[in-house]
Amino acid sequence: MAMQEIRDQVSKWKDIEAKLIAKAIEDADFRKALLDDPKAAIEKEFNSSVPEGLSIKVVEEEPNTLTLMLPQQIAGEGDTLSDEQLEAVSGGGIGCNVVSSGFVGVI
Repeated sequence: MAMQEIRDQVSKWKDIEAKLIAKAIEDADFRKALLDDPKAAIEKEFNSSVPEGLSIKVVEEEPNTLTLMLPQQIAGEGDTLSDEQLEAVSGGGIGCNVVSSGFVGVI
């Protein structure tokens, strides 16, 4: 996968993440659902299935605590991704490989 494709997916994830965060701020029931069962809440919100085996974690920030989430190591320009990495980011449904703002997210 080319670095531009990864950048495009990160950009797409940022849009999705912003929508999820905005809704969670405005809708207490959605926030609770997202914290209790992220997969179900995201599937319902986007009317799409999250792949089996994909773990989604939602972390609610705490006062006086800074949460730093590091993304997994991504292959450099010219490197190739493993079959597992390709499977995680390919297809038309919801996939995952990007971490931002304390939320492991979907693409």
